[in-house]
Amino acid sequence: MNREQSWLKFNERVLEEAESEKNPLCEKLSFVSIYQSNLDEFFMVRVGSLIDQMLLDKNIRENKTELTAGEQLDAVLDRVRILNERKDILYSRLMGRLEEHNVLIVDFRNIEKKGNKRLEDYFNSEIIPFLSPVIVGDRQPFPFLRNKEIYAAALEQILEDCEKSTGVKIEMTYEGSVDIMQELKNSAPEYDAVWTASSLFISVFLHSLCGVPLF
Repeated sequence: MNREQSWLKFNERVLEEAESEKNPLCEKLSFVSIYQSNLDEFFMVRVGSLIDQMLLDKNIRENKTELTAGEQLDAVLDRVRILNERKDILYSRLMGRLEEHNVLIVDFRNIEKKGNKRLEDYFNSEIIPFLSPVIVGDRQPFPFLRNKEIYAAALEQILEDCEKSTGVKIEMTYEGSVDIMQELKNSAPEYDAVWTASSLFISVFLHSLCGVPLF
C-alpha cells in the first residue's frame, strides 16, 4: 500500500468515528467535518504532488507499488468516491437527527414570508456590505481565487446572454469535482469547458490530462 492509500485509510478511520454509535451527535458531526477538511488538504497536497509527477514524466513508477502517478490517481479517485458516498449518507442521517433538536438547514425558498423578509433584510444590511463583486471580461484579468473561500459566479445569466447573441446552444451540467475528474479521465471529453469548484490542482489535473479549457 503506497502513502496515498495509507493516508486515505487513516481518513477512513476518522469517518468510522463519525459512524460510531459510541460517540454523541455533536462529536459525530465534528468527525465528519474533520474528515472533509482532511480530504481537502489531501487533494491540495498529495494529489497535487501526483499531478506534478505526471507533468514531469507519466512513466515514472512509485518504488513500493510500481504504480505510475496516473495509476495512483485512478486508485485515489476510486477510493474517495466510495468514502464520500459513505460520508454523504452519514451526513444526511446526522442532519435528520439534528431536526429532532430543532436545528435545521432550511431552503430560503421554503421559509414562510415573515421569516423570509427578516432574513432578506438581514442579508441586505449585514452581508452585502462585506461582499466584493468582481467583473470578469476581456479587459479585466481573471481574479485570484483563494482556496477554501466561497465565491458565487453569475454564470447562467452570462451564458444565457451569450446564447441569445450567438445562436449557439449552451447546456450546463452540475457534478462533483471527483466525479468530473473520473468521468473525463475515463472517456473522451464531451464538454467544451469545465469549471471545478475545488482547488487549483484539480483544475490543472483536468487540463493536463484531458486538454479541457478552464475558466
